[in-house]
Amino acid sequence: IKMAVGFERYVTADSGSERPAVAVGGEGTAMPENPFHEAGFDAYATGCVFARLRGHVALEEYRNRLNLLKSLFGFNLAGEDRIAEKGLIYHLSEFPKEIANQDILEMFGRDVGTVTIKWIDDTSMFVIVRDNSKEELVTERVKSASETMKVKSLEEYLQG
Repeated sequence: IKMAVGFERYVTADSGSERPAVAVGGEGTAMPENPFHEAGFDAYATGCVFARLRGHVALEEYRNRLNLLKSLFGFNLAGEDRIAEKGLIYHLSEFPKEIANQDILEMFGRDVGTVTIKWIDDTSMFVIVRDNSKEELVTERVKSASETMKVKSLEEYLQG
């Protein structure tokens, strides 16, 4: 493996080993005291973690897939995309810009369990209720909310 120019500042020679040892600062090194969050070192550390994990995880199910932070979907580059979130998922829209997370959480109530909000823009969002067993209670609250905003299940939203 040939490393990029400048990479040598992140490693030390480890006699008897084919792989470099990471030097985390200290005497006699040009490396910063805390290299984390430098782009080059973070890329190297991510690669090391990935290489280590590949021996512990069945990677076939993750081949050609991208998971994007804050997205409902896992993208499959070789086939059908899938919904990455689990639970009861609703699309809320056409509500006042002043509405806040706390308003939505109060609307659904504490008794439905964990509720996750994924904002799309100022007047639309996805709301995920993690506990599928609360579907009847959530449906009742969604119906009353539809008087002040547009509410669709994920299936209705995807159909257009």
